[in-house]
Amino acid sequence: PIALTGSGYSGSEAAIMFGIFWIAITAGRLVGGFIVDAIGRSRTILFSALLAVSGIAVFIAQDLVNLPLLGLILWGLGIAMGFPMSVASMGDQEALAPARINMIITVVSISSITVGPALGALGEFAGLYVAFGIPLVFMLIAAILSPITKPIDNEGKRI
Repeated sequence: PIALTGSGYSGSEAAIMFGIFWIAITAGRLVGGFIVDAIGRSRTILFSALLAVSGIAVFIAQDLVNLPLLGLILWGLGIAMGFPMSVASMGDQEALAPARINMIITVVSISSITVGPALGALGEFAGLYVAFGIPLVFMLIAAILSPITKPIDNEGKRI
């Protein structure tokens, strides 16, 4: 919401847009299973990451394109399935699954507490839109790494 109020939107407008962002995440999770069934886990992660990248880019460029709500919707839809699909891929090898899932849950828990304030501090120092570039880069990395989330067969090969 700070990025929106800093761009001239009222607090109420920013709160509504932030709420729509969370609705987009929820909608993405509700239909995500159908998407995974249709195109597979790896392609879902690739599509999701690219959708998030496009949303973040539109949001960052809101002073040029003036479509922050579209950016937030694309961003929300894009990030909706990333975490569930990552956890699913970590469970492919039963022997390693508990440690891997524990690791991702720990990282996500710590991140949920620390990343927001860290990006906020960076935003204060370098500008909020520079701070939004960090998630954009991580989403590009997720897109590049999406093939490693293909399911593993009984012989340990990705299918």
